Amino acid sequence: TYGEWWRFWEGKPKKEKAKQERVVKKGSKNTKNQTQSLVLSKQDEGTSTDPAQQLLDEAIEFYKKGLWKSESERKGTESLEYYNKAIEKYEELVNKYPDSPLAPTAWDLMASGYARKACYDDIEKRPYYLDKIIECFKKILTDYPNSEEEKLVRYNIGSWYLVGKNYPKAIEYFQVQLSKYPIEGTKTIPTYMKMAVAYRKMGSYTEAISVLQKFKKENPENSWVIYYNADAEIASSYEHLGNFDKALEIYLDIINKADPRLYPRALELDIVVYNIAWIYDEVKKDYINAEIWYKRFLKDYNNTILAGTVTERLDELEELKEQGKLSTGKKKR
Repeated sequence: TYGEWWRFWEGKPKKEKAKQERVVKKGSKNTKNQTQSLVLSKQDEGTSTDPAQQLLDEAIEFYKKGLWKSESERKGTESLEYYNKAIEKYEELVNKYPDSPLAPTAWDLMASGYARKACYDDIEKRPYYLDKIIECFKKILTDYPNSEEEKLVRYNIGSWYLVGKNYPKAIEYFQVQLSKYPIEGTKTIPTYMKMAVAYRKMGSYTEAISVLQKFKKENPENSWVIYYNADAEIASSYEHLGNFDKALEIYLDIINKADPRLYPRALELDIVVYNIAWIYDEVKKDYINAEIWYKRFLKDYNNTILAGTVTERLDELEELKEQGKLSTGKKKR
């Protein structure tokens, strides 16, 4: 997904948790009873008389070995070899048995193989891998329009165009995904979110806000975690538009409504707290509230990258306080 892979494209690798289980063997809706889920574990090895199934099984085994090498031993070269072998098997399957119900699955998993290769191969090759990933997904779109994989293929294509910073193309595919499958499971939410990100990256901040406001209106029953991500994105767009009062209002509302079971551990809430402090500090020149929120940041997120910056700014504010230059406005929190 975009959330997992963009860090590699931006040169910001993130340690991933080892995947103990993953469903990788599936068929189209017409053959749902003929294919079963395969969990990535040693216990699931078996044999099949279907040659396409045999190729898929062999490809999956190579893919599994690549995962084990890359995630447990961190040996990128060996991982590349296994991913190459997996892709070769997927290609053999789709070339020999293009009419097999497993063919769209093979194209889908082949895209995953190329994505994995991109993480461990030379950075200069990433444009090539990006093209190959999108090519795999487009093959599903054109050749297997009635498959299960087709239901999310526009979301996947849009996600990878987003990774490649082709924002107009990403938006195009996200829009079609939402119009064709408006309630397709859990992918409806990230489709809206990613489309908003694409608009923001293009500088179309008003459109980004509109997309997320539409999402919230059409999905009123979602959890706080989902809403705070949407609201944080809306607030960020308001910042870019120069409407800092609205952005601050939304950021404060996110924290005030935070689920106590998840705050402060929820992903990227540190940025929300920091942005609140920053707006008080740099925009409103309200150093008292800025100090309060900077200290709150250090209390909850002392091990993050921004902690050093916050510490330095607090030292500066302490000097301002000694010089009598801090705001004496009423504390808001």
